[in-house]
Amino acid sequence: MSLQSGFFTIEYKRLRVGVFALLLIFIICSIGGMVSAANPGYGYFKVDSAPQTGEVIFDGKSYGYTPALIQVNEDSSPSHEVVVKMEGYEEYSQQISYNPGRGQTVPISLDASHTLDHIGEFLSRQ
Repeated sequence: MSLQSGFFTIEYKRLRVGVFALLLIFIICSIGGMVSAANPGYGYFKVDSAPQTGEVIFDGKSYGYTPALIQVNEDSSPSHEVVVKMEGYEEYSQQISYNPGRGQTVPISLDASHTLDHIGEFLSRQ
C-alpha cells in the first residue's frame, strides 16, 4: 500500500514539474512578444547561412556567427550591406535596399568552389 502511495507521490511531483515547465515556457514566450511590442519602430533581419557558423558583418559591424538576429531601426537608412565570412569559403556580400518589418530572413549559401580549385591546383603540382 505504501509503495503505491509513493508511486502516486512521484507521479504527482512529475506532473507539478511538467506544469511548471510549461508555465515557464509560456511566460518566456509572452515576454518575448511584449519585448517586440515594446520596441515599435524596429524590425529584425535573421541572417542564416549554409553551412552555418559563418561570421556575420552587417553595415560594417560584427554580429557573431550565423544564424544571427540583427535589430534594425525602421527609420534608419534602408541601405545595408551583409557580409558573411567563413574559412574555406568564398566571402559572401549582399546589398539590401530595405528595412525589415517584424522579421526578414536573409538566406545565404556559401560557395566552396574556389577552395576545391586550390585543392585541385595543389594536387596537380604533386
